[in-house]
Amino acid sequence: MIEKYIIGKEDLPKLIRGEELPLSQGSKARAFKIEITGNLTNGDMIMAMFPNAKANVFAKEVGVKGLDTYSTFTKKWWNAPYEGGKEE
Repeated sequence: MIEKYIIGKEDLPKLIRGEELPLSQGSKARAFKIEITGNLTNGDMIMAMFPNAKANVFAKEVGVKGLDTYSTFTKKWWNAPYEGGKEE
């Protein structure tokens, strides 16, 4: 049995940090799937994974301080819906 949990975009940083979320208690499920609501973008995912990062939006790109190195992303990729893929 697979259970599906739907959480809001605002709970994503908690999920990534491993904090407890209000999910079903005493479930007998052997696996679960989490669906995040709220139009999650690639940029949202980066900022959730690195909560101390600072993003600077420029004309054609987004620069982010606080990752392992200073990184830049195209605005198109940054604002695209998150699908778990890499920037092309």
